[in-house]
Amino acid sequence: MPRIGTEEYKEHVRKKITNVGLEVFARKGYRQTTMNDVAKEMGVTKPTIYLYFKNKEQLLEAISETHQAHLNERLRQWVNEGNLWNYKTILENQGRSSIQNEHLLQLMLEIISEASRNAAIKKIVVENFETRRKIIEEALEDRRRKKLIHSKNDSRSLSLAFITILIGHQVLQSLKIDETELGQVMRDCMRAMLE
Repeated sequence: MPRIGTEEYKEHVRKKITNVGLEVFARKGYRQTTMNDVAKEMGVTKPTIYLYFKNKEQLLEAISETHQAHLNERLRQWVNEGNLWNYKTILENQGRSSIQNEHLLQLMLEIISEASRNAAIKKIVVENFETRRKIIEEALEDRRRKKLIHSKNDSRSLSLAFITILIGHQVLQSLKIDETELGQVMRDCMRAMLE
């Protein structure tokens, strides 16, 4: 544990608050969670939380930055390993992540809904999706240069369609729609887009 008062200590506490905040948001939902809930979960007072985050939106933004950085790194790795284009791998990863993180998926859906009413949250959501879309667009352009994609659609449109399909798949999984049918639809859509 870093020494109290040092920048390293402050960063350690900030990271702990974001980790606990994510757990509480995922369990209780964004709207139902208060900064007091996060403080209680950490075993500190509410003013301690406010030393690091002035409000719930700022905490959500920090959580998002941390969580999205991890997701974007996984996406880059997935693309570099060639798994982005493997329909079976996509479905396996989608299924595994949704099952393991059902509360996170519900939180993601709640945050997207909240973004329609809250400009600060909308900004966070749009930036996250745009970053992922760009990663996929770059990968599509690379595959196009290597003549592995013959689609006449531009890479920007394809990357947006790809993210739309992945998110739609997650939403339908959360509603417990038949996984076999979802898998077939996803494979058909991706095949049509990429071949």
